[in-house]
Amino acid sequence: MIYRIQALLMGALLLLAASSLSCSAWANEAVPEGEAAPVSHLISLHPLFMPVLRDHRVTKYLVLQINLEPAPGAQTATIRRNLPRVHDALLREVYLIGKEIAAEKVDLDALRVRLMQVIEASLGPDQISELYFAGVSEMRL
Repeated sequence: MIYRIQALLMGALLLLAASSLSCSAWANEAVPEGEAAPVSHLISLHPLFMPVLRDHRVTKYLVLQINLEPAPGAQTATIRRNLPRVHDALLREVYLIGKEIAAEKVDLDALRVRLMQVIEASLGPDQISELYFAGVSEMRL
């Protein structure tokens, strides 16, 4: 029982730390207003820690490093200004997905589709053309 509580508290602290680091880093970035994004310019998100639950226990964390490709003509400054809101929405979604996963392996294509839906809901349509996983690693407890 104590192990479960410690694992949950550790996970909550990791999520909180990642979220606060992400927001402070995004707030310090200066991007000129009205800048159009070139197609090859990727926006890197700070790592997302996705808890994977089984029998109401966190069994592992997946660490997702995500890059976003702005759509042609998208306003990079607007996207960057809204990244803290996008990051929070993604954290909520990966937590829900972690509760739903029954298999040992995660279907990255299905995960990409769900995360793109969250991003579109946060930023609006035609802002991000693609989501790339720059890295996916696993932290077992």
